[in-house]
Amino acid sequence: MTDIVSTGRGPAAATPAGDAKPEDFSTGPQRPDAVSSGPAEGLRDQVRVPSRYRVHLLPDAKPTERGIVYRRGEDRFLLAWSRVEHALGAEVGEPEGVRTIVFDLALEVTGAECVVCRLDAEPGDEAIAVARAIQLGIGRERCSPSLRALAAEGLPTRCYSDLETLSEANLETLRFRF
Repeated sequence: MTDIVSTGRGPAAATPAGDAKPEDFSTGPQRPDAVSSGPAEGLRDQVRVPSRYRVHLLPDAKPTERGIVYRRGEDRFLLAWSRVEHALGAEVGEPEGVRTIVFDLALEVTGAECVVCRLDAEPGDEAIAVARAIQLGIGRERCSPSLRALAAEGLPTRCYSDLETLSEANLETLRFRF
C-alpha cells in the first residue's frame, strides 16, 4: 500500500518517498486511539466484541490536493483520496453547547461492517473548507447529502448529540449507500 505514507522526517510534508512506511487501517489489532462500539456497559469486562463501525482518528488533519495529511507523533501520513469510498459529514454536540463538525471517510464497507477515518473541524469557514476539499478530492457522488450541503451552503443537514449516535447513523447510511 503506497498511498498512505509517512516521511519519518517530523514536520516535513508527506511524500511517497522510499523511506515512507504505510499505515494499514483495515487489518491487525485496533489502534489505541480507535473508537469502537462494544457490548452493553455491564458486559464490557466479560466479552470483547469487535466493532461493526471501526473509527480511526486522524490527529491534526489537513486536506490537500492528494488527500488528508495527518500526524501520529512526529510522523506525518497521507490518506490518499483514492482510498476513500464514501464521505459523510454532520454536526455533533448540543445546540447551546460545544459543537463540532465531524467528517467520517469510509475506507472499507463490507456488508454490515465498515472502517472509517475521522477528522473534525470548527463550525464555519474551517468546516466549509474541509467539506469542499473532500468533495473535490473524492467527487460529489461519493459524498453524503449532508456533506454536500455543508460544502455548498455552509450548514450540514445532519446533527447528532454525541459520537455514538453519529456512528450508528453513519453505519446505517453506508450500509444502504446514501
